[in-house]
Amino acid sequence: DAHSDYVLSCNFSPEAKHLATTSADQTTNIWRSHAEGFARCLTLTGHTAWVWDSVFSSDGQYIVTASSDCTCRLWDVRTGSQRQEFSDFKKAVTSVVLLDAIERGR
Repeated sequence: DAHSDYVLSCNFSPEAKHLATTSADQTTNIWRSHAEGFARCLTLTGHTAWVWDSVFSSDGQYIVTASSDCTCRLWDVRTGSQRQEFSDFKKAVTSVVLLDAIERGR
């Protein structure tokens, strides 16, 4: 099964190679696209409450998740390892946006 509770968001990586689903079951699943559709390749665990949203980095190598546990977490998409936790929020984090691309020549 994909998740054991509500799916709260679904986001594609910039190159559409991966799909992330976040859930009330406190996990984020990473799916890899292939000819027949998608196959789950990772389940990110560590949040202790609903995971509301996620966003991939512009190169697709990282994903940031936002949760009701008052944290955001940065994950490595290749390994599924947590790289960093942002935890000074006073309330649930229900949305996340990432601007990590630098435009050259401006």
